[in-house]
Amino acid sequence: MEKNKQVLINMIAQIISFIVNVGISFFLTAFIVKNIGKEIFGFWGLANNFVSYIGVLTIALNSTVNRFVTISLHKKDYTSANKYFSSVALANITLSAILIIPILLLVTFLDNMLVIPKEFVIDIKLLWLFIFINFLVNLGSGVLEVSTFAKNRLDMVATTTIISNTTRALLLIILFNLLSPHLWYVGLALLICTFYTASARYRFFKRLTPKLMIKRKYFDWKFMKEMLLIGFWNSFNQLSIILITGLNLLITNLLIGAKDMSLLSVAVTIPTQIQSFVQIVANTFSPKLTATYAKGDLSVLAKEVIFSMKVTGYLGSIPIIGLMIFGGDFFPLWLNTVSSADITKIQLLSILTLIPLIGNTFINPLFNINTVLAKVKIPVLTNFLIGILNIVIVYVLIRYFNLGVYTVAGVSAILVLGRMLLFVPIYSSYILKLSWLTFYKFLLKGFLSLTIVTFVLLSIKFVTDINSWESLAIVCGIAGIVGYFINFLLIFNREEKRTVINVLKRKFKNKNLTRRAE
Repeated sequence: MEKNKQVLINMIAQIISFIVNVGISFFLTAFIVKNIGKEIFGFWGLANNFVSYIGVLTIALNSTVNRFVTISLHKKDYTSANKYFSSVALANITLSAILIIPILLLVTFLDNMLVIPKEFVIDIKLLWLFIFINFLVNLGSGVLEVSTFAKNRLDMVATTTIISNTTRALLLIILFNLLSPHLWYVGLALLICTFYTASARYRFFKRLTPKLMIKRKYFDWKFMKEMLLIGFWNSFNQLSIILITGLNLLITNLLIGAKDMSLLSVAVTIPTQIQSFVQIVANTFSPKLTATYAKGDLSVLAKEVIFSMKVTGYLGSIPIIGLMIFGGDFFPLWLNTVSSADITKIQLLSILTLIPLIGNTFINPLFNINTVLAKVKIPVLTNFLIGILNIVIVYVLIRYFNLGVYTVAGVSAILVLGRMLLFVPIYSSYILKLSWLTFYKFLLKGFLSLTIVTFVLLSIKFVTDINSWESLAIVCGIAGIVGYFINFLLIFNREEKRTVINVLKRKFKNKNLTRRAE
């Protein structure tokens, strides 16, 4: 019960953090498009994509350190835990130092590599410089979050993120109002807040895991090799993800143009936040899944995975369907300085981006199983194959058939959705030694709920008139409540519904008792 309570606390904190971040992205995107221009907005997203390209080098170690350290701590093997931790920490610091010169060269010659409007070259170079420095700071300090993961205190990370994002928003408001608008302010504010986050990570690390320490004597190539054997495949997987979606903005910039790149970047802003939300919810279960696996009970692990799928599907499906249905009302209000033709293009690109998220919101927790069970080779190879297919198909369709930016978003969407529905559930069942139909039974129920919710939300749209932010908020609020109610009835079983209702009753009763005592 106590562990379930901590999962709930983690989830609530992460969701609040997500809401704050979405609010910032929501207002910042519209502000930049209005005050600086839609032509250069895409370079912000492209800079983050380049960070993910470099990140391929670091994922091999950093994606597995939480697993190995957590399992060692649960077994009270503190020597091994320190060897895993120190090896990764020292490797990250060394790699950060090595990357400084290549990053400076990349930023210096950026305008020779990309199509950049001449009047924005300095602005964009400064933005990229700050974002890359931010990456190096995160690389050096990110391993410290192993403490909050191992102790299942992701709520502490979420609280730090809320403070950081709120501070970033205030900094941007001050900079954009007191000085002439520049895109590089986004990178500067992000870097300042990352320094705060790094200091918070260090405080949590010392408080939660006092027996962990960074010392050269704990650096061990044997432990590095053990993590790299699994982590290599995670790096390879990140490379595959880049081939599937991470090159979309770069391909659009080079083959189509900077304007369409920026429109695509705007279109994926909200879907990316929804995907992050689903990932956040799924990750709140990860520490508990790792701890359950450490105890060796795969049957309990399978039950916990299915429950996490229900939670992510329940919470994530409504925003996805909502944006698809009400996007035609949302985008003109959000981007009121953009032409109607560009709004239509943004909306269609957004729908294409949302298609694979329909499957992702239910299936995402299954991705954690590969890392927890150290079964990553086959999933990575299938991802890589899809990534190669995506690049080849997109290039051919743009180069020889002139199908434009819709090809970039559409091809990857279809390929990713196909993999999630046809491969992931079957492989996850296989490594958990379950029937191949195990996860499809739930997915069928989930998609049935999704279909019913879609028809209900479409009905709400057809009988309402949305012409302002107020009417949009009211209609979407009603649609969201109805959608979540239907999801609750159809996705969870009787026992799970009873548990949720009892928890809510208990919380309500405790609040009433507190008020009476006051």
